[in-house]
Amino acid sequence: MQKWFSFVSQKIEQMSIGQQKKVELAKSLSETAGSFIWEEPLNYLDVFNQEQIERLLNSFKPAMIIIERDHVFLDNVSDLVMTCSPFQKKA
Repeated sequence: MQKWFSFVSQKIEQMSIGQQKKVELAKSLSETAGSFIWEEPLNYLDVFNQEQIERLLNSFKPAMIIIERDHVFLDNVSDLVMTCSPFQKKA
Protein backbone atom coordinates (compact mmCIF):
# COMPACT_ATOMS: atom_id res chain seq x y z
CA MET A 1 0.00 0.00 0.00
CA GLN A 2 2.90 2.35 0.68
CA LYS A 3 4.00 2.12 -2.96
CA TRP A 4 0.53 3.22 -4.08
CA PHE A 5 0.50 6.36 -1.90
CA SER A 6 4.20 7.31 -1.92
CA PHE A 7 3.46 10.53 -3.82
CA VAL A 8 0.63 11.92 -1.66
CA SER A 9 2.55 14.99 -0.47
CA GLN A 10 3.49 16.09 -4.01
CA LYS A 11 1.65 18.70 -6.05
CA ILE A 12 -0.23 17.20 -8.98
CA GLU A 13 1.93 19.15 -11.46
CA GLN A 14 5.07 17.51 -10.04
CA MET A 15 3.74 13.97 -10.41
CA SER A 16 4.45 11.62 -13.27
CA ILE A 17 1.60 10.85 -15.65
CA GLY A 18 1.20 7.44 -13.99
CA GLN A 19 0.96 9.04 -10.55
CA GLN A 20 -1.60 11.55 -11.83
CA LYS A 21 -3.63 8.63 -13.23
CA LYS A 22 -3.58 6.92 -9.80
CA VAL A 23 -4.88 10.12 -8.18
CA GLU A 24 -7.68 10.38 -10.77
CA LEU A 25 -8.73 6.76 -10.20
CA ALA A 26 -8.61 7.07 -6.40
CA LYS A 27 -10.61 10.31 -6.54
CA SER A 28 -13.18 8.68 -8.81
CA LEU A 29 -13.65 5.72 -6.47
CA SER A 30 -13.90 7.96 -3.42
CA GLU A 31 -17.03 9.60 -4.85
CA THR A 32 -20.41 8.37 -3.62
CA ALA A 33 -21.71 7.88 -7.15
CA GLY A 34 -23.68 4.77 -7.95
CA SER A 35 -21.89 4.24 -11.23
CA PHE A 36 -18.66 5.21 -12.96
CA ILE A 37 -17.43 5.76 -16.51
CA TRP A 38 -13.70 5.22 -17.05
CA GLU A 39 -11.84 5.71 -20.30
CA GLU A 40 -8.57 3.79 -20.62
CA PRO A 41 -7.99 3.48 -16.85
CA LEU A 42 -4.86 1.36 -17.32
CA ASN A 43 -2.98 3.89 -19.45
CA TYR A 44 0.32 4.96 -17.84
CA LEU A 45 0.00 2.40 -15.01
CA ASP A 46 2.63 -0.26 -14.42
CA VAL A 47 1.67 -3.93 -14.13
CA PHE A 48 1.60 -3.84 -10.31
CA ASN A 49 -0.92 -0.99 -10.27
CA GLN A 50 -2.99 -2.51 -13.09
CA GLU A 51 -3.31 -5.65 -10.98
CA GLN A 52 -4.29 -3.56 -7.94
CA ILE A 53 -7.06 -1.86 -9.93
CA GLU A 54 -8.27 -5.26 -11.11
CA ARG A 55 -8.34 -6.64 -7.54
CA LEU A 56 -10.12 -3.54 -6.28
CA LEU A 57 -12.82 -3.69 -8.94
CA ASN A 58 -13.36 -7.42 -8.32
CA SER A 59 -13.85 -6.85 -4.60
CA PHE A 60 -15.86 -3.62 -4.91
CA LYS A 61 -18.01 -4.53 -7.97
CA PRO A 62 -19.24 -1.01 -8.82
CA ALA A 63 -21.57 -0.37 -11.76
CA MET A 64 -19.19 0.81 -14.47
CA ILE A 65 -18.73 1.50 -18.12
CA ILE A 66 -15.06 0.97 -18.96
CA ILE A 67 -13.54 1.85 -22.31
CA GLU A 68 -10.34 -0.16 -22.47
CA ARG A 69 -8.21 -1.96 -25.05
CA ASP A 70 -6.93 -4.61 -22.61
CA HIS A 71 -9.37 -7.47 -23.25
CA VAL A 72 -7.88 -9.66 -20.50
CA PHE A 73 -8.53 -6.92 -17.93
CA LEU A 74 -12.08 -6.43 -19.21
CA ASP A 75 -12.79 -10.16 -19.09
CA ASN A 76 -11.48 -10.31 -15.52
CA VAL A 77 -13.53 -7.40 -14.14
CA SER A 78 -16.67 -7.38 -16.27
CA ASP A 79 -19.95 -9.24 -16.39
CA LEU A 80 -20.62 -8.01 -19.93
CA VAL A 81 -18.18 -6.87 -22.63
CA MET A 82 -19.36 -5.01 -25.71
CA THR A 83 -17.01 -4.52 -28.65
CA CYS A 84 -17.23 -1.69 -31.17
CA SER A 85 -15.67 -1.97 -34.59
CA PRO A 86 -14.31 1.03 -36.46
CA PHE A 87 -16.75 2.57 -38.94
CA GLN A 88 -15.85 1.72 -42.53
CA LYS A 89 -17.19 3.56 -45.55
CA LYS A 90 -18.65 1.47 -48.31
CA ALA A 91 -17.22 2.15 -51.73
